Amino acid sequence: HELVGRNVIGLTQTELFPDLLDSWKEAYRRGLNGEVVTGADELHPISQRGRRWFKWEVRPWFGPDQQVAGIMVANDEITEMV
Repeated sequence: HELVGRNVIGLTQTELFPDLLDSWKEAYRRGLNGEVVTGADELHPISQRGRRWFKWEVRPWFGPDQQVAGIMVANDEITEMV
């Protein structure tokens, strides 16, 4: 994978994967605004192994001051279920 051995600390998801779908970028933006966002989308810009589908959730992460400090992104590949 292209990220192996690369220092990724401090980089955002969109910096790591600039070809992310606009819908995912919007979900990240909404998460950074404090919203929980869920969905199921095809992940094609990142995958070199053909069409893959994921169920995913973006959830805000709150710091000690109760302000959004970042987001957590969880996904589960559901390609074989689609």
